[in-house]
Amino acid sequence: DSAKNEILEFAEVRAVRVANRTKLRRNPSDTARSLKILREGTQLEVTGKVEGKPWVAVRHFGLKGFLPESVLEQ
Repeated sequence: DSAKNEILEFAEVRAVRVANRTKLRRNPSDTARSLKILREGTQLEVTGKVEGKPWVAVRHFGLKGFLPESVLEQ
């Protein structure tokens, strides 16, 4: 999908934890390059939501990337 992903940035960043081991992705896609593997319980900041996709923009110690919403603790 070559369409530009529209990111809806949150006014307030919220801290969350990863529920399962997962890959932090460069773009909001399961096939995007992996930036880092995050272990279960890793804390990070959600900075926005990808419009029209079940993905969120996150920041982990200055590294920015994307995760599917389903891997975040509720």
